[in-house]
Amino acid sequence: VACSEFAKGHTKKAVLGSLLIVGILGMATTASAQVRGTGAYIAAEKNDNKAPGEYSFIGGGDKNEANNTYSTVGGGYYNEANGDSSTIGGGYYNEANGDSSTIGGGYYNEAKGESSTIGGGDNNSATGMHSTIGGGDNNSATGRYSTIAGGWLNQATGHSSTVAGGRNNQATNENSTVGGGSFNQATGRNSTVAGGYKNKATGVDSTIAGGRNNQANGIGSFAAGIDNQANANNTVALGNKNIIKGKDSVAIGSNNTVETGKENVFILGSNTKDAQSNSVLLGNNTSGKVATTIKNAKVNGLTLENFAGV
Repeated sequence: VACSEFAKGHTKKAVLGSLLIVGILGMATTASAQVRGTGAYIAAEKNDNKAPGEYSFIGGGDKNEANNTYSTVGGGYYNEANGDSSTIGGGYYNEANGDSSTIGGGYYNEAKGESSTIGGGDNNSATGMHSTIGGGDNNSATGRYSTIAGGWLNQATGHSSTVAGGRNNQATNENSTVGGGSFNQATGRNSTVAGGYKNKATGVDSTIAGGRNNQANGIGSFAAGIDNQANANNTVALGNKNIIKGKDSVAIGSNNTVETGKENVFILGSNTKDAQSNSVLLGNNTSGKVATTIKNAKVNGLTLENFAGV
């Protein structure tokens, strides 16, 4: 009888112990369920991943969070997919905060704008709606539909602006474009800087093909080479140190100047002086003259009349 009572006592203790273990497991299961939303799936729960968003998904990695509906983190660590239908493929310390935003990988990237995309790289920020950064580092695409393909320290702030690459380039106005190079600025609407160094296209529809320290400030102006300035509307400055201040004028060569108020000038050469309106200057050290109208002339005794010339 004593043995029987002894066995009964141990049986009760075993049952109570089992119930205690079951209770602890139940509490752990409940705690785990608190970081998983309806229909959510976590492939690596033991690594402190959290998917509180409905139908959210975490494929792997450690300490990742899929916090919104249909948000996804493929892997990596310390990534946060906070926007509705946002996605992070991998990497670490990335944040996809905009709805339908995407980060492929890299680290310390933020896709904040709706439907914004960052392919990779580091410390990139895509805050404009439908903005895109392919890669690189420390790039910022803030304009709606703006694009930065790569490089570093580039800014695309204008609507539909583009920086293809390079460094420290800025495309700040609507439809402005910088192809590459460094320290270039396309600030005019529909302006373009193809590349080079420290070029500025500030005029509407202005273009700089390349080179360094060029300025295209006039509407529809064009510059290429070194230290050229196409400051007036519809002007072209090609070569070296040409300064065009008179509208509808062209200078091809070096060290040529068309002053303000002198219009429709064409220069092909170098070091020309005193360019006058409606004149053509060719060669080196050529001086301009005021255009005059000639109505008649005598050639070999033959008088020619009723024409205009210079």
